[in-house]
Amino acid sequence: MMIASRSFLLPFCLTMTPLASACALAQEPQSAPVQDQETPSDGQVVDAVEDELRLDPAVSSRQVAVQADDGVVTLTGMADCILAADRAADVARTVRGVRAVVDRIEVVPPADIGRVELRQSVEQALLANPATDLYQVQVEADDAGAVTLKGTVESWAERQLCEQVAAGVAGVTEVDDEIAIHYVADRVDSEICRDVEQRLHWNILVDDGLIDVSCKDGEVALSGIVGSAAERIRARRLAWIAGVKDVDVEGLQVARWARDDKLRGSKYAVRSNDQVREAVKDALRLDPRVASFAIDVGVSSGHVTLRGDVDNLEALRAAAEDARNTVGVSSVVNRIHVRPEPTRSGVQVANEIESALQRDPFVDADEVSVTVHNGVARLFGCVDDCFVRARADDDAACVPGVVDVENLVAVRDATFHAFDPYVDATPLECYGWFRYEPWLTFDDDGEIAARVEEELWWSPFVNSGDVAVTCVDGVVQLDGEVGSETERIAATENAFDAGAIWVDNDLEVMPDEGSKQ
Repeated sequence: MMIASRSFLLPFCLTMTPLASACALAQEPQSAPVQDQETPSDGQVVDAVEDELRLDPAVSSRQVAVQADDGVVTLTGMADCILAADRAADVARTVRGVRAVVDRIEVVPPADIGRVELRQSVEQALLANPATDLYQVQVEADDAGAVTLKGTVESWAERQLCEQVAAGVAGVTEVDDEIAIHYVADRVDSEICRDVEQRLHWNILVDDGLIDVSCKDGEVALSGIVGSAAERIRARRLAWIAGVKDVDVEGLQVARWARDDKLRGSKYAVRSNDQVREAVKDALRLDPRVASFAIDVGVSSGHVTLRGDVDNLEALRAAAEDARNTVGVSSVVNRIHVRPEPTRSGVQVANEIESALQRDPFVDADEVSVTVHNGVARLFGCVDDCFVRARADDDAACVPGVVDVENLVAVRDATFHAFDPYVDATPLECYGWFRYEPWLTFDDDGEIAARVEEELWWSPFVNSGDVAVTCVDGVVQLDGEVGSETERIAATENAFDAGAIWVDNDLEVMPDEGSKQ
């Protein structure tokens, strides 16, 4: 949840004066206090979703209208690209009280692109991505910006990746994914059911204690209870494993307004090194960005070390992301090396990065210049905010031949966007260029602490009753116990969202010691 803006000093940043920042903060609307109510009203949910969208760097909240009916949120309005519309829906799902999201946002790109040029751009994007370049996918486009994908891949993850690449091309208003999935071998229902249960159990973004899994003729059905709409969507995506023909989540209800131990079951019981290692290896095997590489996974008391060689920087980053999202992992040391093919010149790689920036609907490519030497891509220029700076970084990382990115792009707005694992793929802190220092605040410490408590209450991922909040000179201190690292991360995000200039998170992750799984 986001209620108050947070401003930080960053290298190469141009930012507001402290007085201007304080005035902007005071003028921002906030949702009404609801701590004394067990279930928020639809009006309060609408206010909370609007607050969330208002401060998201990739969503133009003025163009999106929010309605709620018994916890079902409907989004209407316009967005510049599919990714922004999808992100708005993802953001809404992270609000407490939201049971489901109906996304009716119309995608209206800022400039019309002819169907021939659009088709060629999507084809180039698929060929340029190191994970989709070998897929046999055909692209069709019409004058309205709708793109149709056809062909055959070997997994739902590969199909979904192709769809994401196409959706990330500027000018695309809709993606009709007709790619067929051809599994190498048929699987029996009992085996599919077992593997889906294990995948849900080992992913930190889903509390699966009250989820039931069934499978008939390759069609998976999930039923039971999850704690948020974001988890419901995540569970559906995770259930698409080898052999699955369809996933039905109609029976999976969002019936709890906050985290509950019953939703976790034994998920966070103490795990052995071997169990964590196998879970990480399974996550890497199911990720098409990483699956083709031999990655060694070392585990010691929850600390994971990744070793091996890949041929692109995106695969290196994706491997770390997969490991971080695995139950039992407390930290990740990434010792994977990028070993690209030596035949690509720096000029060729730089040209492909520039093309990737041109295709990105969030990046104004005219504001970013690129040089490449010995596989190191250097980015220069000035963009709107850290979100766009990170997008440019990711665009470069996807280009074969890039072993590292030196991102020297400045930002005009230094407002810090807190990481949300259900919305953002990579924390800003994971980028080598990301540095910040606390900015000034003119708010009373008591007001900040109250807003943090409000934020924690609104989050469907944190049991706010277990978290003690204090604030001194704008620095928020969090104490208490949480059940998972995900909950701990979410609490930090909530504190920053509420206006903390810094967060000292001393929350202790307390797994279930009663049984060692």
